[in-house]
Amino acid sequence: MMGQEAEDERWLFLGGMGMSSRRCHEQTLPALSRLFNRPVVCICMPTYGMPFDVLAMMLQRCFSMPSQVRRNLYSQMRSALLDDSMNRCVVLCHNDSSGIVSQAVAQLCADLPSEKLRKLEIYTFGAAASEFVMPLGDMESESAHQNGDHTNESHGIHLEHFAMANDPFAQMGVLQSVKQNMESRFCGSVFIMNNTTSTNQTTDRKGMSTCSGLTMEEYLMALFPAQMTPDSPATMHSVLDSVMTIDKDCAEKREIAAMSNYHAASQTKKGGKRLSWTGLATMAGQRNGMNAGMVALEMARKGCKNCDGHKGREISWLARYVAMEGKQGADGGR
Repeated sequence: MMGQEAEDERWLFLGGMGMSSRRCHEQTLPALSRLFNRPVVCICMPTYGMPFDVLAMMLQRCFSMPSQVRRNLYSQMRSALLDDSMNRCVVLCHNDSSGIVSQAVAQLCADLPSEKLRKLEIYTFGAAASEFVMPLGDMESESAHQNGDHTNESHGIHLEHFAMANDPFAQMGVLQSVKQNMESRFCGSVFIMNNTTSTNQTTDRKGMSTCSGLTMEEYLMALFPAQMTPDSPATMHSVLDSVMTIDKDCAEKREIAAMSNYHAASQTKKGGKRLSWTGLATMAGQRNGMNAGMVALEMARKGCKNCDGHKGREISWLARYVAMEGKQGADGGR
């Protein structure tokens, strides 16, 4: 634990694949505490070497197996959320530990009232989890522009997922679940960081293109290079300084796919045909229970519109915890 004391906040970190407790204690944890200027508590994932860790991750994705790590995480989060003196509980996790966090959060959603869950913020990096389920209605958030600033008001758990496009664990987890498997339930905002560079960019940007996201430090360097290496040259820019490209089509398809699942589940006749996305969108308001689907679709469209044309730093809540004085990054490729 390092950083400034914050009696009204609790910050937790779960390391990723192959991270030993010694490395976490000597490198990763001090870096996180300096970056966010807060004490951070680490819940170490057991590691048995990369091959066995990959096998354990695949089993965890298929079966929700209880573990001491999940029990420790659940206990830490539950005590923070039930403590009235706590205003915020922040959880950071890297690749395979996101599955443990997803299961613990699902358990919290079943055990605690929704007003207690509003203090919970979760940030994943290269999440390998196949799903991140939240209670219906608890993910609603509104965005507004006031005096040129982009502000957010959360009415439920706040979720942000950062994923490098060439991260193999993100490709099998968050990226596949969000972009390919439209029927999966993966809640939260997803920031996809494309590290490909063009030939006219600087050497430092080219160097960042080789990042695979296999370590937590690579994600921190891509997001906050100036804070991670204060003596770095000014040519190192954060991906959060890039203007975001919003995938509105993907957001709409996911909401319509959810309505399609509802329609398929409500079919009472055998052999009933599944409607196309266009057909569902046309008649959604005429079916019982699908009005909520249309509301969710409009919320997704509104969220895409509010984020369009903004830099990642203006949208991400994680960036507001990092002091941005000093070097400011210019717009870069994303």
